[in-house]
Amino acid sequence: MIEKSSQFGSEGRDGSSWRDHSVNDQHSDDYLFGNTPGSWGIVVSGSPDALPTIRDMITRAATRCGFAPEEIAKIEMAVDEACTNIIEHAYHALREHHLPENLEIEVHALEHTDRLEITILDHSLHDFPVLDHAPDCMDEYFSEQKKRGMGLFIIRSFVDDVKHRFIHGRGNELLLVKYFA
Repeated sequence: MIEKSSQFGSEGRDGSSWRDHSVNDQHSDDYLFGNTPGSWGIVVSGSPDALPTIRDMITRAATRCGFAPEEIAKIEMAVDEACTNIIEHAYHALREHHLPENLEIEVHALEHTDRLEITILDHSLHDFPVLDHAPDCMDEYFSEQKKRGMGLFIIRSFVDDVKHRFIHGRGNELLLVKYFA
């Protein structure tokens, strides 16, 4: 289910009320908030079932920003990897300890004049500094026969800038930046 973020207006860009959207919905403005063209966002459950909805929103945002299909695919993959890491690592551990059942992922995309910024927020209790665990080079990764951590390399390789911060009491915030040409 896609929900309106409380920090944005209560109506869609065309004045319509927010509603549930399916992944197959073909309206390009489904994820626009308020009266702000170039601003998209969703709040979804922190489960694998939400990944197609997240990918759909990111693809629509990147397409509207004018990225080439290859760049759109890279942006989509970077976001998908980040959200998968939240589900597999942060939320899986919380569920094993029977902590909050209603774990959500917030994803926001904002078009600027020179870039697309994507912010991903989880509600984990632990700081997961993604940049500390990513391999620097694939030769080292494969020579050490590692089995995890490839997603972090993909995230760093497929966008231009990655920033992370832990907000005590709120969770991890990851900012992915992709510049236009």
